[in-house]
Amino acid sequence: MAFATGIANLEEYMLGRIGIKAEKVHSKTHCFLKLKNISILTDEGEKKGDTLIDPTWNLGDQRFNTYPQHFCVNYETLRRADITPNGQDRRCHENDELADVTLQLDEQYLRRVYSSIRISR
Repeated sequence: MAFATGIANLEEYMLGRIGIKAEKVHSKTHCFLKLKNISILTDEGEKKGDTLIDPTWNLGDQRFNTYPQHFCVNYETLRRADITPNGQDRRCHENDELADVTLQLDEQYLRRVYSSIRISR
């Protein structure tokens, strides 16, 4: 877990430098970030709340020229990513204190954001 914690520490620091409040969240086997009091302007209007990002899992996605799959997702979505194709729950993100994390960027919005900065899938 030292690798995941180190990456989370770095991303928490960088987000803090630009004014985004983040806190490290630990499960039994993993470390990821909760972004607090985020406000996102979408086509449907402004959305506010807490959201999650997983910097280590996103790092792997970026290596293969894809957009981060674990960026601004709610707790339910992050937990679904823990389930393997054969149904095993790896419990990488299991943390009962995160049930109230409900803010999530939809895929179309995320694709537009990434296209605007020339990162595409």
